[in-house]
Amino acid sequence: MNEGFATYSGLLYVRAAGDTASFRKELAKRQKSAATAPALLGFEPRNYPYPVRRQVLYDKGTATLYQLHQRLGDEQFFRILTKTAAAKLATTEAFLNLVEKESSRQTREWLLAQLQV
Repeated sequence: MNEGFATYSGLLYVRAAGDTASFRKELAKRQKSAATAPALLGFEPRNYPYPVRRQVLYDKGTATLYQLHQRLGDEQFFRILTKTAAAKLATTEAFLNLVEKESSRQTREWLLAQLQV
């Protein structure tokens, strides 16, 4: 998820700078790529060629964070991002726990399911 955070944050900056067309174009490209990528959870990069690693780590992570953002809305999503960075969370489990604490058990379970497809 780390690369997904970095990539999605970059896209959010582009959008905040007023370039919504580029934001939408890049997001659509990543969503399309993510649709055929292996699951994020349990993904072992060393077992795949570079193009697949990139597809999962950058595109699928970005698309998943976008979906979470849409589900939660700006206020809650940005609060979770802020707390993720402040706590220096380094594992998916820690992030899932924070999502649950800041939103709901249902959102945690939804996100877990998204990471498994």
